[in-house]
Amino acid sequence: MATVDVATPTAEPGNGKQAPSPPAARRSSFSGADLALRALLFAVTLAGLVVLATAKQTALVPVPQIPGLLLSLPAKFNHSPALM
Repeated sequence: MATVDVATPTAEPGNGKQAPSPPAARRSSFSGADLALRALLFAVTLAGLVVLATAKQTALVPVPQIPGLLLSLPAKFNHSPALM
C-alpha cells in the first residue's frame, strides 16, 4: 500500500501572508432564554398530560318519569356521535 503525502499550505517567505487556519470547532451551547423556553414547554406539556389523565366529565341526565330530577352520570367516549 502506498502512502500519499498531502501538501499543507505554508507561508511564502516574501509573500507576508499566513496559511489559513483550520476552522474552529463549533460548540453548541444553549442560551439562558432557550433553556428557559424548553423548561416552560416541558412544564406546560406535563400539566396538560395531568389534566388529560385526571379529567372526569359528567353529564346531567334528566329522568323522564320524575320531572326536575337530574342524575349525574359519567360521560364516556363511546357516547359521542359517530361523525365528529
